[in-house]
Amino acid sequence: MRQPRDKPLKLLLEEWKKAFKFNDRIVEISLVEVWERIVGIQIANQTHTLKFNKGILTVKVKSAPLKNDLFYMRTSLMQKINAEVGQELVKNVIII
Repeated sequence: MRQPRDKPLKLLLEEWKKAFKFNDRIVEISLVEVWERIVGIQIANQTHTLKFNKGILTVKVKSAPLKNDLFYMRTSLMQKINAEVGQELVKNVIII
């Protein structure tokens, strides 16, 4: 029988992630995986240093023409990433 102080495992893990600030790092890792699925392997290989901080995804690009293309696609990329993750995590995409 469940005691009143018992909590579901999912809730305990969420509390644990928040207490030890693992949530941001987990989100950053999942965004790297999502990025590769959305832009494809070839473009993902041309980008490096994906950083996520406070809703801003920063992507460093090796090639100037690709940087220009991604700059104009950033709103679409942001929407696709948020749809893939299932919540509105990315509020802005910066291409450098």
